[in-house]
Amino acid sequence: MLIATNKGTRWIFVYGFPKNERSNIDKDEEDALKQLAAHLLALTSQTLDQAERAGELMEVHCDAKNQIGHS
Repeated sequence: MLIATNKGTRWIFVYGFPKNERSNIDKDEEDALKQLAAHLLALTSQTLDQAERAGELMEVHCDAKNQIGHS
């Protein structure tokens, strides 16, 4: 799982893959994903909201109370 973050409140899942299907990304993929991450982290909250409404991005909600194994 590759995640972009501004080390604050913005965390964006950029790419994920099962390790049993591939061991890693190649250099070209790494470069492209870094560019994508920089672009996404530079977007305003308003632009991110618009992208979500358009179905281009999806917000993932995570709450420790809802995680498997937590009571």
